[in-house]
Amino acid sequence: MTKSENIRRIVSLFRPYRTKQIETFLSMVAAIILSLLLPLVLRFLIDDVIGRKRADLLIPLVAVTLGIFAASALFNFLTTYLFNVIGQHIVRDIRKQLFDHMARLPINVFTTQGTGRIMSRILNDVSTIGRVVSSILLDFLIQSGTLIAIFGIMLYFNWRLTLLAFVSVPLYIILIQYFNQRLRRTSYETMLKHAEVSSTLQECIIGIREIRAYNREESEAGRFFTRLTDFLRTRIRLGLLSSASVQIGFVVSSIGMLLVLLYGGKLVLHDKLSLGTLMAFWAYLGQVYTPINTLMRINVQFQEAAAAFKRIDEILTISPAVTEKPGAIMLSHPQGSVEFDDVTFAYDNGPPVLRGISLRISKGERVAIVGRSGSGKTTIANLLVRFFDPTAGTIRLDGIDLKDLRIADLRRAVALVSQDTFLFNASIAENIRFGREDATDDEVAEAARIAGVLEFAAPLPEGLDTRVGERGVALSGGERQRIAIARAILKNPAVLVLDEATSQLDSRAEAQLHKTLESIMVGRTSIMIAHRLSTISNAERILVLDSARIVEEGTHNSLMERRGTYYSLYQEQARLQKPN
Repeated sequence: MTKSENIRRIVSLFRPYRTKQIETFLSMVAAIILSLLLPLVLRFLIDDVIGRKRADLLIPLVAVTLGIFAASALFNFLTTYLFNVIGQHIVRDIRKQLFDHMARLPINVFTTQGTGRIMSRILNDVSTIGRVVSSILLDFLIQSGTLIAIFGIMLYFNWRLTLLAFVSVPLYIILIQYFNQRLRRTSYETMLKHAEVSSTLQECIIGIREIRAYNREESEAGRFFTRLTDFLRTRIRLGLLSSASVQIGFVVSSIGMLLVLLYGGKLVLHDKLSLGTLMAFWAYLGQVYTPINTLMRINVQFQEAAAAFKRIDEILTISPAVTEKPGAIMLSHPQGSVEFDDVTFAYDNGPPVLRGISLRISKGERVAIVGRSGSGKTTIANLLVRFFDPTAGTIRLDGIDLKDLRIADLRRAVALVSQDTFLFNASIAENIRFGREDATDDEVAEAARIAGVLEFAAPLPEGLDTRVGERGVALSGGERQRIAIARAILKNPAVLVLDEATSQLDSRAEAQLHKTLESIMVGRTSIMIAHRLSTISNAERILVLDSARIVEEGTHNSLMERRGTYYSLYQEQARLQKPN
């Protein structure tokens, strides 16, 4: 993305805040005009007050100058405040846009990109853009406006002195072009290194138990220190480039000032220019190079913002996993019939995980899907809730292609309870209510009772209001699974998908919960994805997956009699479970 494109993009961020823009512009113009009056006051002091010995004008002049300072401070404050308000709103808008887009990204993006890197884009990179909007852009506008106004005043005073003052401007342009590319590249590298630091830190915090269990504290500390050192080196290199560009700019700016001093001094000595005019010109010249040096510094910061835009675009340009068609069909009263019609699916153009899958599940039917690890069982569940779309073929709910349904309606109709239960750092009740936000306390408590959550929550001092800790760390795996099942119960879906939903329960607890689930499944389409075959022997129909295809179908007894893949799986598990 070019510099002009980045500028247009920054400007476009302001469009929703036109009223604030007008207020800010008026305040900024007032601040610039007031700052331009001070050299004129200096000229009047030297030529008219001191030169003519008008002591009676000293006090009024001081009073006027004080008023200028006070008014200038007020308008500068208002300008800064208003720009900051706009900037913070823009930061909020960008983060909201990123979050909305992130929520629709393919699941595998989060594993390949890394949570820490994605967080770094939403927090750190957007903050960098926020600084551009709320302070750097403000400086740019004020200093640019000041520079243009001063140039006009200086031309009015003496055009020859003005040309001498600006003789070094071409050198500034060369400097900017020289440093731009290097600053942009180094800024981008710095952000990447910072994201690596964030990602490593997050992994160490989440995996602290494993780190301690395997005595990896020192090695992980070393890995984190290596990331910090890499980040430090890029920050130092960025600081070196930044400082060099500013200091070289300062040296170049002094050329014009010395030429003005030399030529202007001669004009004063030959009575061709008043001393007050030269001092006012000199004061304006000081105000000229302050904006130029500021613009040079802004250029450094703008390169950081350009790098931030690039990193944000890397997320925004990733296509969502699924999209909703315009005018998608509303599903008000789902019945729960499911159909897979010659469905094939592959992750990221890899080999097919499912190949030519065709199955029909009637309303209220209880079906189990089994197979070895990697056979595609969980993929079927993911396709049914449209985490992904099939590579080929069609999936239907109540005879309607999932791609034609409103996504929200589809996911209200289907409840997925997975093996890897995620809990938020909130209370047990709040985690259950995640299944249906508008549920009453009584409904939450009833779902907790049915799922067996009250068995471990009731004795706790705060009961269902007990906080579970980050990712549910305060609970066992089985307790987390019970909460996930309570969520699904509260949701009251037409289709219930249990993906190894009781895998972390002991045999006794699992048997108890299965009795509960059987009552919940009555009249509801249920799909049980299981590794332990003993848990699905009462399914009305069992589908056996192998090598990405359905290879067998039937009841437990009929499949055992067939002595095929299902029989082999069952016998393998029986041998493994047999005590030595």
